Amino acid sequence: MPKIGWQVRADIAARLSNAGTGFNPNFTAALTAYGLDPTIIAWNGIQFPMGTQNSPPLVKASNFFFGNVDPDSMEEDAAFSYPVMTLSIQSSSHAPGSQSYVKGATFAGPVIGVIRLHLSWHYEDIPVDLESWGDAVEDAMFQTITNPKTMMWSQSNVFGGPLTCARGTVKGGGYGLRQSFQFTGIWNIVAA
Repeated sequence: MPKIGWQVRADIAARLSNAGTGFNPNFTAALTAYGLDPTIIAWNGIQFPMGTQNSPPLVKASNFFFGNVDPDSMEEDAAFSYPVMTLSIQSSSHAPGSQSYVKGATFAGPVIGVIRLHLSWHYEDIPVDLESWGDAVEDAMFQTITNPKTMMWSQSNVFGGPLTCARGTVKGGGYGLRQSFQFTGIWNIVAA
């Protein structure tokens, strides 16, 4: 089987979880750059589940999930902690005869991946400047995914961009207030 969506998820998860250039060190650096106190959001890093190159993760993490999971649903039914990140595939498109067609490939075309990060603040710790938290999230994610120094993906996967960020409204949820950030990007896959 070509493992189309799986390959994109595995590559994104590997990039996000990299100990040197992944989201955790980049977000920690961004919090420092903006002068933000990481304890306000209980920042201890995203705990990425570990799998192998050829198999999905077998161990559940406390604040990372594969899937398009709504935080309200997680709060009702799942054991997890904020901040929480999810990774899913929104869509894929193989169009024989178009620019994405590669002779002999089972699939050749764009796959849209979605990374969501949800932050939460206790009511007594809500900062006056919530926008700088969003700035730090954006800086860290763009540094992680689009940094030209770390743009190597797997042999059959090329990040084609663009990567966009949509900031959600700050609203009730989580430990008091919650804000969601959605990053959507296009990866080009060739699968035999």
